Amino acid sequence: MPTACSARASALTTFGGCSTRRAGPANSWRPRSVGYRPAQRTSGEGGAMTHLRTVAAIGALIMATTSCGTGMDGHPTAAITATPISTVDPATLFDPCKDISAEFMRGQGLSVNDGVGKPFDNKSVDGKIVWHGCTWFMSDGYSVSIAATNLTLAQIKSEKFNDYKEISVAGRPSVTYRDQPNYGDANCLVNIELGAGSVDFDVLNERSNKKTGNLDTCAISRDIATNVAALLPTA
Repeated sequence: MPTACSARASALTTFGGCSTRRAGPANSWRPRSVGYRPAQRTSGEGGAMTHLRTVAAIGALIMATTSCGTGMDGHPTAAITATPISTVDPATLFDPCKDISAEFMRGQGLSVNDGVGKPFDNKSVDGKIVWHGCTWFMSDGYSVSIAATNLTLAQIKSEKFNDYKEISVAGRPSVTYRDQPNYGDANCLVNIELGAGSVDFDVLNERSNKKTGNLDTCAISRDIATNVAALLPTA
């Protein structure tokens, strides 16, 4: 049983912010003390599944110090001292489900459900980090979840995710990274700074997808982010 916590969490190696190893698929459990966001994924036409996306950043964002013990159920537990996080509702600046039209998303090739996104509202376990958005699907292609969040670019940077880069999207400060090692290069995110948080573009493009499996996932994320950036407010 681990006695110290890793600041970085992953779906394969963490429970409650503490490093450990668990057999079975990544989406077979929910972190107890680390934030998570379920996002609808698709592995092809009619092949939708629910993927439990672990937001590894939360493992470090909501704690200044963390120590691990053993809970009554045998799983590691974490003692957390929170650091200040913006309480501004990001959806007051931009609501992906309302501000991105079905026609616009059909133009991106995301035509499953006639371009209408599947909404989600999620929070970290302590309720301080929030995501509000929708997921869109392409038949036999990638899926993208777009969410307004109070997660900042600085907070994301602190986690040193795989393939992390600071970029500019339509002249806006942005970052790109991969937060799901178990998905390899099939997962890539872009976050565009907005107000006291950001807009999160989370793409899953599995190699088995007939239409898009040969395309670079991070390039897809950047292209969608660039197109949607024109819809964002200047705040």
